[in-house]
Amino acid sequence: MKAITNTENMSKDLGSVVRRSFLKTALIPIMTVEVVLLSLYLVSNHYIVEKNLELLRNNALETISDISISEARNIDDQLREISRNNRSLQVEHQALFAHGLTQKLTFLDSAITEDFGEINKFGHTSVFVSSNTDLGPEVSEKIVRTEKMEVRFETLVDSNPNLVSSQFISWDNVVRTYPFVDDFYDKHPYDFDLTKTKSYYLANEKNNPSRESVWTDPYLDPSGKGWMLSNLTPVYKNNFLEGVNVLTVTLNTFSKHILSKDLQWSSGGLVMDQHGNILTMSRSAEKFLGLSDVKNYNLKDKPENLAITRPTKFNLLKQNTMTGMYFSEFFNGNEESMEFALQGEDFLITKRIVPETGWQLFILTPLNNVYEPIKIEEAKIERLCMMFLGLAVIFYSIFFIRLTKSAKKLSKRITKPIEQVTHMITAYESDDATHKIHEPVHITELDNLLSMNFKIQKAKVRYQKLSKEMNVKNKQLKTLAITDQLTQLYNRLKLDEVLAYEIARALRDKSPLTVAIIDIDKFKSVNDTFGHQIGDAVLIGVAGVMLKNVRSTDIVGRWGGEEFMLILPNTPLESAIEHVNHLRKIIEGSQFNPVKQVTISAGLASCVEFGCAKRLVEDADQALYEAKNNGRNRVEAAPMAIPPADQKHIVAV
Repeated sequence: MKAITNTENMSKDLGSVVRRSFLKTALIPIMTVEVVLLSLYLVSNHYIVEKNLELLRNNALETISDISISEARNIDDQLREISRNNRSLQVEHQALFAHGLTQKLTFLDSAITEDFGEINKFGHTSVFVSSNTDLGPEVSEKIVRTEKMEVRFETLVDSNPNLVSSQFISWDNVVRTYPFVDDFYDKHPYDFDLTKTKSYYLANEKNNPSRESVWTDPYLDPSGKGWMLSNLTPVYKNNFLEGVNVLTVTLNTFSKHILSKDLQWSSGGLVMDQHGNILTMSRSAEKFLGLSDVKNYNLKDKPENLAITRPTKFNLLKQNTMTGMYFSEFFNGNEESMEFALQGEDFLITKRIVPETGWQLFILTPLNNVYEPIKIEEAKIERLCMMFLGLAVIFYSIFFIRLTKSAKKLSKRITKPIEQVTHMITAYESDDATHKIHEPVHITELDNLLSMNFKIQKAKVRYQKLSKEMNVKNKQLKTLAITDQLTQLYNRLKLDEVLAYEIARALRDKSPLTVAIIDIDKFKSVNDTFGHQIGDAVLIGVAGVMLKNVRSTDIVGRWGGEEFMLILPNTPLESAIEHVNHLRKIIEGSQFNPVKQVTISAGLASCVEFGCAKRLVEDADQALYEAKNNGRNRVEAAPMAIPPADQKHIVAV
């Protein structure tokens, strides 16, 4: 092998080669000009689009504001009409109760059943009486008086598409309602008390001292018609509240007849009361908000829910979201329009007050629908831009062919030696063939690098061989340092290390630790009788039995001579005695030919109260001594290792 020599006449530095190669092309100036022109085109196009979007937004805001004013006025007019009609009913009812009446219902008593109030039909209205109401002359008179309002009820409901029913509820739960209801007692208990519902108590003296018409919040209809609103007027005789007139509108009917179905840009409308509850909304608004109404319910099933209110999901002010926060700020603020995101889509929203009730009408307009004309034009411009870019790509593809050929040639010239250097550096094992000499590439830096790397790799190979040999020797030394050569168990040096660690861990974790010192009984006689080779075989056999029958968490090693140590982490003394005694029996039942039977004695000590760490081995050794004195082939426990309440000598045989 010969080192690479640097021939100054033929070599050139890497910087000059790369610089000359790229200066031959016009890549940088041409690309700069093209990028600038394309940037100007995109910026100007973006500016025009933004201006057009702004104009469309302003136009949409003006249009939606006009729509919301018109819709709010329409809602207000229809609500005022219902309020006027109810005030008219109030006057007529109060006139009925102000004059005496001598007529009496002669058939009423015979119609009363034993357990519940009776339904009486008068024309197209229904009369219902609670089973808790005393059906006497006063009730008969009240039914006759309210009968005179039958035609009025029918005319009001049939002439107004928003109304679904008209009712009069007396203080003693006599109810007259139109249209006729034939399943009243399927929805209500026989002892109903409608004076506790919103349809009654919101009109009493406490809640309505002015005795004007009032609107309820949304509530579930006890008759099962779903969510509804009611307009209430009290009926007084002198200063006594005889009852309440109730004109009812279901939210479904309210939405169908009050909110316009087709708004520009597929906008959606919704009406909210003073508390933020959604009273009604168009189909588009339902889709935007992702809401579906609650099912009807039966008061017989849940009589305690007489005044149930709209769920939290129908109140945007109570939504714990960014949309809810912005909507709450808009609801309570003075601004009449804003933009916000709902379910990942941007909306323009306007609001108007409905004077009759103080409700607020909101119109939600998807901005994507507003911007659609501009988006279409923008898409056309983007397609033109893509066509331009496509042509540019074709042109530069042809232009780059020549440049690519030149770059490949230069790349091969530079990367080939560098790849070889990298391979030689990263290779863990290699032979002389890996370090073959490469021809000079005539680039000064690379030629010098190849020469230097060749020398380094040769030294690396020598170092790797020495390192492998040292690793093998170190592993052998480490194994010899901690292993007993005869039994292949841990030796005493390793046991001391493990014992110190386990004692420290027991003290830290406050867990029990037990140590057993095990001695082969009458081992000297085995050596004297059979010889030391048989004695060594017995040691190896006993070690094998112990190693096979201890737990995976236990540590066993040769303590010295015929003694072994068994360390039992996280093991109380009682469990350790049982475990070691079981091990003793297994050894006693094993065969170690030519010795027929071998027994062991064991002494145990435990750190129950963590005060015996320093004398743990000493206590175990003392317990072993007692096991020998007490006849061998037994297990003894050190008495000091037992808690004070149980300090006694434990022996397991």
